[in-house]
Parts: sequence; C-alpha cells; structure tokens
Amino acid sequence: MRPARRLFAAIDLPEAEHDHLASYVGQARLDPKVVRLADPEQWHITLAFYGDVREAESSELISRLGRVAERTPSFSIQLHRAGAFPANPRRAKVLWAGVDGDVETARRLADRCRAAGRRCGLTMPRERFHPHVTLARARGGTANVDRPLAHLWQFQGQSWRVSSFRLVHSTLGATVRHETVADFSLLD
Repeated sequence: MRPARRLFAAIDLPEAEHDHLASYVGQARLDPKVVRLADPEQWHITLAFYGDVREAESSELISRLGRVAERTPSFSIQLHRAGAFPANPRRAKVLWAGVDGDVETARRLADRCRAAGRRCGLTMPRERFHPHVTLARARGGTANVDRPLAHLWQFQGQSWRVSSFRLVHSTLGATVRHETVADFSLLD
C-alpha cells in the first residue's frame, strides 16, 4: 500500500503570464536574506489544500473532482497587483500576486474542490477563498516587504481563460517537487 500523499488542487498560469510575472518580480529586488522566493516553476493558484491523503481517498477525490469539472464553466481571470499575509507589509509572512476578473467563478470552483475533499472524509478548512499566487515567504517569521510591495502593487497581467485545473502531489524537502496526479477540463 502506498503511503499518504500531500495533495492540492490548483490552477496553473499560462506561460506568457508566468514570464511576465517573473520579470516583474525580478524588478522588485526582493532581498533573499529577508524572504525566500517561491520557485517560479511552481507558481499556481491553490483552489484547495487536502494535506496527506491515503490511496483510497485519493481515488475517490479524483472521481469527485472530475464531477466538479463537469459542472464548472471555464472563466477568465488575470493577475493583478500584490499584497501580503497578514495585510501589514512591515510584518508580512507571505508576499503574493492577486487575481482579478471572474473571481466569483473561481471561488465557486474552489468551494466545490473543498466540498469534494470533505465528501471524501478529509478535514478541510472553512476560510474564505482568496485567490493568489505565492511569490515569497518571510525568513525568520516576518519581513518588511513595504518597498517591493509598492513596486508589485503596479503589476497588471493579461486576462486568460481558465479551462482546466489539476490535482498535484507535493513532495517537501530541500527542493519541493510538484507532480500532476490528474488534470480536469472545465466546461467550454
């Protein structure tokens, strides 16, 4: 029997948007002594984090996520501005790029992905979905990201059509690895 796998559902960025954001983040001059940049190759918008999922639950989750995709129309979003968690940029733990556009449909998709996890018996957080791309995490607890945030606040991406999402297996370690478990196409 396979051990439990750390899983999450996510929307990927199109290559052009990925490159545009990477260029903008590079200009923000984030201090690597203060923040640890997220690997740009792993940038995504998390819809639902499932944690460690056993094989039997994983199979059921894939089936349920397939039904979620069959009920959810494709939609348009764009990356827009930036922010920090918590909101005080002088005591930030996470620096993120925001999402604009049809956020309501993205929110419904995230709610459905979380409900799929609950129906599989997984413990799912109930907090409100805040679509974003994690750009960096503070080293040592919190960081002052006031200056780079002022630069990233100007970011404006191009709109793109979200026509799919995927279930991802995340392996933690010195290098975090993401492996696609299943892809799901939304309604056209």
